[in-house]
Amino acid sequence: MSPIEMIYMGCLMLGGGYLVLASALHFLVGGGGGDHEIDVSHDLDASELDMGGGDVDLGDGDVDLDAHGDLDHADAHGDADGQGVSFFSPLVLSTLLFGFGVMGFVVEHWIVQAAIISLAAAAAMAAVSGGGTYWGMNKLKSVEGGSQTQLRTLLGSSAEVSVAIPAQGHGEIVYVHNQSRFNAPARSGQDVEIPRGSKVLIGSIDGPIFVVEEAGSSRRKRLSAPKDQ
Repeated sequence: MSPIEMIYMGCLMLGGGYLVLASALHFLVGGGGGDHEIDVSHDLDASELDMGGGDVDLGDGDVDLDAHGDLDHADAHGDADGQGVSFFSPLVLSTLLFGFGVMGFVVEHWIVQAAIISLAAAAAMAAVSGGGTYWGMNKLKSVEGGSQTQLRTLLGSSAEVSVAIPAQGHGEIVYVHNQSRFNAPARSGQDVEIPRGSKVLIGSIDGPIFVVEEAGSSRRKRLSAPKDQ
């Protein structure tokens, strides 16, 4: 094996080894995705609700709910994370090295023993593999960020219980978003039973589960009661 072939093989093993290790850890940990809870950082119990005006004041969060149930969470949560994946991230660099090593070794060992040709082919493959991984990861991050932002717009909006929610279990709610009706699994944020047909407020989203709280007259009365000094 020539010195340049050894360099290609080293890049192949280094990049490929990292990819295998990262994939193994990804599956061992459980996919790396997990359930993400989206919250407005203020529990609905601590909020002050003005049902008449259509505004929700969540204390320091400055979250406003308009009459259509849209939530402005810019002050409570800030803007979505606009930072993308760096080109120098380990995954991008390892993919680049792997592509460089594979193509260079194949060309040099099996096609033509010419360092200039193999280097050119290896560099081209490195650009394609590394650049493709970089673009794909940022595209995925952008899509996921958009999805999370859309979910956050539901926080504080109203919904209706379509399947009764037990105190310690899951039911189902129906909510309207962008003039379309959606169904979603839900649980009670206060661990109390919520009967079918009840109006609820979406307080947070824990993975696929919507955490809701009943928004009936008893809740309005409780929230409007004077606080203890």
